[in-house]
Order: sequence, then C-alpha cells, then structure tokens
Amino acid sequence: MGLKRNYWNADECGSFSALHHASRHGLKRVINWVLESGIYSVNELTRMGTTPVIHAAADGHVLTTRGLLARGANPHLRNWYGEALHCAIESNNAAPVRELVRWGMDPEGGVGQDGRTYLSCAMDEDAAEAFAALVDLGAEIVLHSARGPHSHMFFTAVLYSCDEIVALMLERGWADIGMRDPVGLTAVHYAAASGNWKTVINLLEAGADIDAMDEGQTALDCVELEGNKTMARLLLDLGATPSGRTQR
Repeated sequence: MGLKRNYWNADECGSFSALHHASRHGLKRVINWVLESGIYSVNELTRMGTTPVIHAAADGHVLTTRGLLARGANPHLRNWYGEALHCAIESNNAAPVRELVRWGMDPEGGVGQDGRTYLSCAMDEDAAEAFAALVDLGAEIVLHSARGPHSHMFFTAVLYSCDEIVALMLERGWADIGMRDPVGLTAVHYAAASGNWKTVINLLEAGADIDAMDEGQTALDCVELEGNKTMARLLLDLGATPSGRTQR
C-alpha cells in the first residue's frame, strides 16, 4: 500500500497507547481525560519514539497540537524520522508547522545527524504547502551553498523533481527561471540531469531557455556526454539546438 514499514511493524503498533490513538485522530476530549487521569505522560513514547504531539502534528490536527503543547508536550523529542516539525512537514500540513514554530521551534533548525534541514524534509514529499509555511516563517532558501553544491534551494528542488515546490518558488518570486548556480548551470541543466521529463517541460513552459549555456555546454550537450539518449531525444523534440550548431 506504499506505507512505511517502520510505522507498521508489530512492536510499534503494539506500543500505541490510548493517548497516541486519540492524538492521531484529534480526539481532544479523550486526550484531556487520559492526561487528567494520570494514566499516561503527555510525552508517552511508542517503541520507535513517536510522541502524541508528533501524531497530532503529522495528521494535521492543529488544535490538538496546541493543546498538547500547552500541557507540556516536548516537540523536540524524535522518532526515527525526526521531531514533531519534521513529521508535520513530511505530511505537508502547514497549519501545525506554523503552530509548532509559534511555540518556539526554529524554522531554520532541524539539522540532525543526517544533516537534513526542515526545508530538505519538505522536498522528501514535494510538500509545497509546508515549504511555503517555513519560508514565510523565516527559513532561508539562499544560504545552502555552505552545506552543499547549490547556491539556492531552487536548484535542489529542480534536481529532486519537486515540481510543486519549483512552481511555488517561481510563483512567489523566490526564484527566477533564468537564474544560474555558481558555475553557470541553469534549472534546465539540473532538470535534464535528473532525467525527469516532466520537470524539463514545466521549466520550458515557464519560460526557461532550452539552449542556455554554462561555460560552454547546453543541457543537451551535457546529457549527450552522459550517454542519456532518452533525455537527449526529448530535448531535441522540444527544440534544443543540436550539438555543434548552438548559436549562443
């Protein structure tokens, strides 16, 4: 069914408490009763470390998230994927993202042992709404060259075929269709390298120049050198100038 095995193995499912179930389904009255009875802690953990507030945020229950935080829930506790904010982002739930940041989580944070930021998590699932919320709340999309090969998250989004996030950045004016990375590559170069024809077509429809060159090579030149005949054929069909005849 496309579900992540980590969440559905027997040990994990067997460690769910009533509080976890109530949080996952946004049952505020049940949550209040369970917490007031003292049966479970507000930071009760499943086997993998998932907390009630992680469930509430990941399933989009902003009022439940707020109520758990008000009762002392710690949003920084991690399961295998990350903190409550990581999980809300992965699920593309913008309202809990804003709520968690309002309670003190840093939209620029989230860097764990794997070095991934909250914005990187948004790209895992092309979670455009969560991505937009993070940027609106102060997450930086330009200063990632210090931690990777790209000067702007726009190029990362293109390379990973995050078509919704790419469209969002262009629509909001957070990126320009003709912008280049530090070595002169354009978004079309990145899209062709990723092998995703849909991303290439979307960029061209947005006004990208199919024959734009870096320091001497077009996207077509690059894919031909890599031996990617399928992408080369697509670029030619879309109007790319054949090698040796490029005029720019």
